[in-house]
Amino acid sequence: MVSTKLKFCPYCGKRIEKHNSNFCTYCGKNLKRINNSSIKKVSCTICHEPVGLKVKEKIKCSYCGSQYHRNCITSWLLKYKTCPLCLNVFLTPKLNSIENRY
Repeated sequence: MVSTKLKFCPYCGKRIEKHNSNFCTYCGKNLKRINNSSIKKVSCTICHEPVGLKVKEKIKCSYCGSQYHRNCITSWLLKYKTCPLCLNVFLTPKLNSIENRY
């Protein structure tokens, strides 16, 4: 059984709807059989290392839901200004505030 409340389906990555269901409404997979050890760990698409659970360590794309290390995505966005996975444009960061932090 699921011991923690899931926000996203570990199979398809879609947000789980608010109604209480044991199945993902998008891919139809059974969420009741998932336990913490079977949930895949998310890795950063840029460096391919596991993304930590701490909110301060990661940034999530609001379009596709992919997660990145804060340092990896900051460097990427300064150069490309798009999500590495879905290529949707992020807001243009204030360069002075980002450069002063690192």
